[in-house]
Amino acid sequence: MIDSLVLWLINSGVMDPIEDFTDEIEGCMLTQEGRTKVLRAFIQRMEDTVQPEDPVKGAREEEIPRWAVINRQVQIYKQFVNDQIPVYLPFLIR
Repeated sequence: MIDSLVLWLINSGVMDPIEDFTDEIEGCMLTQEGRTKVLRAFIQRMEDTVQPEDPVKGAREEEIPRWAVINRQVQIYKQFVNDQIPVYLPFLIR
C-alpha cells in the first residue's frame, strides 16, 4: 500500500522535488510541506475503500476501508502464529 502511494505521488506530480525535499547531512529529507502532502495522501488512501476477495471462497466481499484490511490481516496472521488456522493467506492487491 505504501509503495503504490509513493509511486502515485511521484508519477502524478503531487510531490515537487525542489519544494518538498531538502538536502541535509543525514540525506534527502522531506520539508514540512512535503510531509504534509505525504500524510494527507496517506490518510486519504487508507480511507478509500477496496473490495477484498475471500481467499478461501474466492468470492468478492463487501467494500471496506484499507485501514480495515490491515486490521483484518493482522488478526488473520495472529491466528496463524497461534496455530488457530493452518495457513496464512495474504491480502492480494489486484
